[in-house]
Amino acid sequence: MKALLLAACTVLSAQAPQPGPKAACPVCGMRVLPHGAWVATALWKTLAEAEEALEGRGLVRGHRHLLLRPEAVVGLRNLESGRLQVNLAGGAVVEVSRGAAPGLKERLGIP
Repeated sequence: MKALLLAACTVLSAQAPQPGPKAACPVCGMRVLPHGAWVATALWKTLAEAEEALEGRGLVRGHRHLLLRPEAVVGLRNLESGRLQVNLAGGAVVEVSRGAAPGLKERLGIP
């Protein structure tokens, strides 16, 4: 079964379009950095579609264009606007909207 799943994933990733030099995320418009080891492309048109496809995986909405894995959060800082600055494992820093901040804090067990 595991080999069948791996084969299916390999076939799906082989059919997925490769990002071009000016490729951009259809949800947020961020540029996609082409990478020599590119293995797959997500074909969701909205973040809501991605949330639905990834339901049950523990992701938390961080902004209208951002899903977070709570276990990747290594630090938080409250910003004056009610938003959160979130430090992630690996060094990335993202901003969570004031609407999504309470849900992330609750998920992390932070009052």
